[in-house]
Amino acid sequence: MNSNLLEFFKKVKEKVNHVDYSAEDIQKFQTIPILNTQCFYIYDFPRNQIVYCRNANVLGFNDDEFSIEHASNFHPDDKILVNTVTQSAIIHAIEDDMMDHNCCLELTFRLKRKDGTYAQVLKQTTIYHLDDNHRMSTNVTILSDISFIQTPGYVNWSFKLNNLNSDHFEKKICGDIKKIFSNTELKLIPYFIKGESSTKIADHFFISKLTVDTHRRNIKSKSGCKNMYDLLTFSSRNKLI
Repeated sequence: MNSNLLEFFKKVKEKVNHVDYSAEDIQKFQTIPILNTQCFYIYDFPRNQIVYCRNANVLGFNDDEFSIEHASNFHPDDKILVNTVTQSAIIHAIEDDMMDHNCCLELTFRLKRKDGTYAQVLKQTTIYHLDDNHRMSTNVTILSDISFIQTPGYVNWSFKLNNLNSDHFEKKICGDIKKIFSNTELKLIPYFIKGESSTKIADHFFISKLTVDTHRRNIKSKSGCKNMYDLLTFSSRNKLI
């Protein structure tokens, strides 16, 4: 689940059928009001490209140059988690019959602007077109720049579904996130949350303090958490403890 998202999109391209839609079918979104802090785009999975974009200037781009590569240029500290959650949601939408299911994936993370700085964004994505097998063929995304909000450094997500067991799918995403961490890291997380010293943890597990410190750094890197409170929130949200 941690492979590069762009490579993942190339694989999805082969699994979903093309949908014929008119220019009017896309251009009708031109009349939908959006804030000047929002970017709106439509991504076509079989064509593996953004087929409509509006107000990419939020990130410093012209609409005609904004690509899926730009939309996937996450902050290095956020990349693993955003890739994992995004791929889990997409796999569900292309493997299950989505005819009667309205869904929305919401993610907050840091996305690279054209000038090289990062914006904290809220990404809200929903299915637009289904192919002849009722799988997602295109989706609609609104990116909102929320840099003015003081948010935690780690990635936040939610997945809303109608006519489907949301708990089941949330468990699936949490299960994919859990795979990011090694079995040893999962065992150590509760001790880090409690604030126990590396020396005490090393004695408990009969390993070196250096090994514990290495696991601590790896867990922080994978989760994007900077302190024990963030790690507690992250672990509870993603069912790691």
